Amino acid sequence: MIIAAAIWSGGYWIEVLLDRLDDKLLLVPIQYVGITTVPVFWFFTDAQLTGRIRTITPRLLASALVIPVITVSLTATNSSHHLMWEDAAIVGETGSMSLEFVRGPWFWFSWFYSYLAFFAGFEFLLYRAFAETSMFRSQMIATIVAGTIPLGANLLFLTDLNPMGAFDPG
Repeated sequence: MIIAAAIWSGGYWIEVLLDRLDDKLLLVPIQYVGITTVPVFWFFTDAQLTGRIRTITPRLLASALVIPVITVSLTATNSSHHLMWEDAAIVGETGSMSLEFVRGPWFWFSWFYSYLAFFAGFEFLLYRAFAETSMFRSQMIATIVAGTIPLGANLLFLTDLNPMGAFDPG
């Protein structure tokens, strides 16, 4: 999960520094390797942490990664179908310019899948923290709080409520 988060944030960091739209768009599929896998790895981490899944088999992991693989593929080939985004533009000031997208239908499907994975992981943590007597309750609560911060930032980014405009703080 940490490697996926590093790919996501590292790709975004480089994207913000680039000036040309075409250069920025080249990094988007790389970022989506992290963007789409972090929620899946969050789910499996929480499932193992709480004892809900004892063994993550290669078949189980592969089936959970089908949507992320399709999403990354569609992101890399977006110019031929526009399922991830219909249009993209650069916004911001030199040195901190971001991409702003008119998102397509697959983006929203992938977003829903990602949030489903996140919330399922949160459910495991919430159940373990409050329904059972656990000496790890405070750690579960800290994990829940830590997980809600980037999730909240992402929700702000996807709405008009983002105080940072098109900049993605998540």
